[in-house]
Amino acid sequence: MYLLGSLVSIHFTCISPSSYMYDASTLQQLNMSCGVCAFVTGSGRMLNYKAGNEIDQADCVIRMNEGPVVGYEEHVGSKTTLRVMCFQTIYMVPTNATIFAGKSTLLAWGPLRDMDTEKGKAYQKLKELQISYPDLDVYKLTEDRMRYAESVFVKETGRPWKDSGTWLSTGWWTMMVAMEICDVIKVYGMTSGDFCKNHPNDQTFYHYFTGSKYRMEDYRECQYQKREQNARGGSHRFLTEKAIFARWAPLNNITFLHPSWNP
Repeated sequence: MYLLGSLVSIHFTCISPSSYMYDASTLQQLNMSCGVCAFVTGSGRMLNYKAGNEIDQADCVIRMNEGPVVGYEEHVGSKTTLRVMCFQTIYMVPTNATIFAGKSTLLAWGPLRDMDTEKGKAYQKLKELQISYPDLDVYKLTEDRMRYAESVFVKETGRPWKDSGTWLSTGWWTMMVAMEICDVIKVYGMTSGDFCKNHPNDQTFYHYFTGSKYRMEDYRECQYQKREQNARGGSHRFLTEKAIFARWAPLNNITFLHPSWNP
């Protein structure tokens, strides 16, 4: 189990205005500011609530990875302002995926080998998406911003994240971005760190979207998060990240909804 350190969280601040990059030649930065943000997770718990209308009322709706909208509007809404996507997902999602239709912004993250502007395969896929979808604004996290987000994890836990054999999750990067651009953050579908411990028989799927065309389509949320938390390498520390989010919540106007819980 990877435990939190004893450091006290402070209000999140951006250390550099040059946080994101749009195009290697123009160096255009992401300029987005939102009042209320709906941070929509991909959890199967989203199907327990008909929160679509509520989510769409937010000034900005932030989604992650390949989480679809079409067919799930009643539960997850129909609006997408920003989608944060892992480099691995970029490879898996077809260029003609419906999640990229309409006016929205895609922010991708990943290691330099995949996101390098000359040789990175994920970066090349992003360029293809930008050509295919003229209304899609495509950005990537800069190396400086990646290092900063990683340093925050180290400060919060007291241990280098690499020593734990972990990959920071897309949820981590999404929360970091949300705290920069949103005045208020409403997180949908994220349970507390002790939820699965208190509900040992919970069988909710990891994703609200299932079927053979989706990755991890048969994963159960509690089982997967527990396995990842205790794995030795190449895993996500979801429970550790949730504990950190809970500490940030009262300082950064973060609330957790559907299910609702107080940090």
